[in-house]
Amino acid sequence: MDPAEFVKAIKLYACDLSVDGTAKNLLRPSGRRPHPDLLKLSAWFKQLPADDQITVLDVAREAAENAIFGVFCILDGVRAIENGTGKGGFEIHYVKGDEKVLLNATNGEMLHDIFQGLRSK
Repeated sequence: MDPAEFVKAIKLYACDLSVDGTAKNLLRPSGRRPHPDLLKLSAWFKQLPADDQITVLDVAREAAENAIFGVFCILDGVRAIENGTGKGGFEIHYVKGDEKVLLNATNGEMLHDIFQGLRSK
């Protein structure tokens, strides 16, 4: 797995599937006894005109993409999560058998830049 494959996988499995799952839950809350807050959101969502439902899901996708972008910025070291000097950094490795690949090398393309190229808008 290389950095681009990693970013594509995170976009699909963490971002896109989350938005799709949110849409399904809004249309049909899952579980034996869905949380009352979800039932309230579902009732509100279902009464919206179709165009407004699409807009709500567009907002959900934008929020999910912004969150993932922010995480990639943190992993790339361009967004700090510590105060002061002497901040640490992250090294994300993909490990499979004897293979070990550094996915966020400082001399390679930044994960957040790769992700930015995949965003919906």
